[in-house]
Amino acid sequence: MSGGCGIPVGATAISATMTAVTPTGGGYLRTWPNGQAEPTATFLNYAGKSIGSGGTMSINQSSAYALKIRNYSGSTHVVVDVTGYYAKPMAALIQSNGATYDGTNRVLNSGKVATGVYWVELDRSTRYCQATANSYNTISFAKVDTFIEAQSDRIRVTTYNTAGTPIDSWFYIVVNC
Repeated sequence: MSGGCGIPVGATAISATMTAVTPTGGGYLRTWPNGQAEPTATFLNYAGKSIGSGGTMSINQSSAYALKIRNYSGSTHVVVDVTGYYAKPMAALIQSNGATYDGTNRVLNSGKVATGVYWVELDRSTRYCQATANSYNTISFAKVDTFIEAQSDRIRVTTYNTAGTPIDSWFYIVVNC
């Protein structure tokens, strides 16, 4: 399920080991993102004995049931052990008026507080992450100041000119967790 097993909503794929447990005979398993066409490729073949295989499985990030698994031929129990996930980078381009630039993903909201002072809120908790900001142009600088409130996931960024005075300017923000 999306958001289950520690996989955040918005993940695009998982790294996992799939195991056929006590199969009754030979068969194979396919896996694919829910809502998409079933592939012709097989993820795991089994021949009457428990066996596992690891790899990357794409998932549907907008579906409550993100992954489909189908068994062919024999009968088996299936275990999927998730070892990690892939998610789009948390990054944004913010305009000088505080609006998010078109095409930026993972930003829930952004705004301008005062001249050169902005806040950005992403689609997941950033409380224990590291954020960096860089100016979009060469006449200004950007700096991540802090979270606005201890209970908030909003990140505050200030943009400055070369004299150190806050000015309105476009900037990039990147968050690593």
